[in-house]
Amino acid sequence: MDILRFISILVQTLAWPATVLIVFFSLKQPLSRLLLSLRKLKYKDFSAEFNKLESRAEEIQEPVVTHPIPENERGFYSTLEEQISEMSSISPQGAILIAWAAVETAIHSAAVRLGMPMDLSHRSLLSKLAYLTEKKINPEIIYTIHDMRRIRNKVAHVVEEKSELYPAQAVSYGHTADKIIRILENLRERE
Repeated sequence: MDILRFISILVQTLAWPATVLIVFFSLKQPLSRLLLSLRKLKYKDFSAEFNKLESRAEEIQEPVVTHPIPENERGFYSTLEEQISEMSSISPQGAILIAWAAVETAIHSAAVRLGMPMDLSHRSLLSKLAYLTEKKINPEIIYTIHDMRRIRNKVAHVVEEKSELYPAQAVSYGHTADKIIRILENLRERE
């Protein structure tokens, strides 16, 4: 096989995938808007109805009255650490996910408090962390948050049943989460 024939075969082989990628990336935004507006999707045996839950909830005619729950009947924990501590003995993975959710909420609140615009381009966690970095937040806080995010992702996406995560590790993660949350809650715009 000579070099020209090899190049010809290579171009023929790569032409279709390259075309698909070019079309995909050029139509990415219009396609994403279209997908977000879909109410039903059906393909062969797969079907999904995105507004089913919403319409079912709208059909409920029960009056909604808010009554304060007496203190002795509340199922809430007094602190995040208390919740993590209890959850870690049942599910260390669950405890880490709960702690991370609280950290992510604190990151969002801090970014908003420091003046970050909340348009579509700034909704991701990484954009919020970049914004906090621009605001000259202590880099160690940002590094710690990134480490926590990596741990959370490993825990959330573990597929192996034999993943060993111990309650003490979850409690330690919870302590770190609590400290980071307190730091983020105290961040204010410098005047």
